[in-house]
Amino acid sequence: MASTLGSTFEAIQGVPVQVKWVNNLVDSEGTPLSYIVPVDPTIHWANPNNLPMDMTSTPSFPPGDTEAQTPVTIVTHLHGGEDQSTSDGNPNAWYTADGQHGSAYSSVVPTEANAAVDEYPNSQ
Repeated sequence: MASTLGSTFEAIQGVPVQVKWVNNLVDSEGTPLSYIVPVDPTIHWANPNNLPMDMTSTPSFPPGDTEAQTPVTIVTHLHGGEDQSTSDGNPNAWYTADGQHGSAYSSVVPTEANAAVDEYPNSQ
């Protein structure tokens, strides 16, 4: 069985679309999930727990910093399209299931705290 990391969309050139991305990465009790692989503290990472990001004196990796394992952050990125940087993801554009946001988080229209709406012009 084949799978992908995310959804695939077919778009029509010149027809813009807005996509609402929702972070529902929680267990059945509503508790944010942990990453299934360790967070590498030797590189810049999404940091909802505001941990010190001194990449010169971090715990060895793996296992890395156990406090960086939850909550799981998401940020979306479009491959093959021309779009605004606010809808193309960057390391600080993350958001969590419990509504925390990175410093570059954006949404083209207001939405729930655990979501973002991105716009893709499909002009290429």
